[in-house]
Amino acid sequence: MASPKQEIAALRREISRHDRLYYAEARPEISDIEYDRLFQKLRDLEAEHPELVTRDSPTQRVGEALTAGFASVRHPFSDAVAAELV
Repeated sequence: MASPKQEIAALRREISRHDRLYYAEARPEISDIEYDRLFQKLRDLEAEHPELVTRDSPTQRVGEALTAGFASVRHPFSDAVAAELV
């Protein structure tokens, strides 16, 4: 059986691979539900072993690099209107 450190490292590699496939290459290999299960398993293991959380963990990142080719779109609401909607 793998140690928590080994299991966390394997999950991080797998999640990072799926992030790249999904966000950068637009060719996902697993469903969103399967991805969410992997991510939750990593989150749970890191919660059980906070000493193993690192800054480069997928649980510590916000956003991903996007697939090239998407154009920027100006939002029709001002910041003030958007704040009221939230």
